[in-house]
Amino acid sequence: MINISNQERNAAPDIKNKQISKHSKYSDNKWDFSYENPKLKKCDVTFNFEKLVFNDGTNAGRD
Repeated sequence: MINISNQERNAAPDIKNKQISKHSKYSDNKWDFSYENPKLKKCDVTFNFEKLVFNDGTNAGRD
């Protein structure tokens, strides 16, 4: 789980450059945790915001 405090979340533009993992920043549309979990398949340790779809049909992709 990613632990980002409310203070960090409210510090927008700085949060965009927050390093989430070795290969990903907060502002990326895909968070890759393969470096931190080398024994797992990359598809099991990657979160793709573009594939996250809400009930109204919109997605969470951040451009």
